[in-house]
Amino acid sequence: MLKQISKLSKKVALPFVFASLLFTGCAQWQDASGIQKIESQKVTIDLSKDNWHALNLKNHERYMLTKDGMLLQQINITRFDLDTALSSSKKMISKDILSHELSELLIENLKLVHSMNGFRLISNEPESISQQDAINISYQIKDEYDNIIKVNASYFIFDDKLYVINYIAPNQYYYSKDLEKYNSIKKSIKLDS
Repeated sequence: MLKQISKLSKKVALPFVFASLLFTGCAQWQDASGIQKIESQKVTIDLSKDNWHALNLKNHERYMLTKDGMLLQQINITRFDLDTALSSSKKMISKDILSHELSELLIENLKLVHSMNGFRLISNEPESISQQDAINISYQIKDEYDNIIKVNASYFIFDDKLYVINYIAPNQYYYSKDLEKYNSIKKSIKLDS
């Protein structure tokens, strides 16, 4: 009986380990606090004295943070090339696009991406991040168990890249628990030329 369980565990664990390595590119989670200079993103952030877990996926130009696990809350800082079309609408973003035009394109794309997840726009407002004109789009979707997941995302163009800084968490308890910490991290962002 123990041999059968052991064999089953190996069959389940091996694909999981392989998929994890493939997704992260052998990147490892690191404990992070204080000032973090993220070379791959050309960004510096201040995590204060809070203890976070960080994963830098340099080949995907994504930096991820969580305190309690990715399903409970996550902060992502991601860069995209402007010459890459948006995932669902297939529309291009020009580097001289106006903020309200960028907002319209992104909301249209988000509606398409989350059409099966009950997408609901909460707010769409201009903001400034490290002296760059940005837009903040807050929305909610539902997961496969009908739980409400809230997303607070900021978008701006810098150095011919589209930057996305977002906070994703379940509405129940976790979203409000760490929203202020996310806003504090967002305010601390310094862009490196």
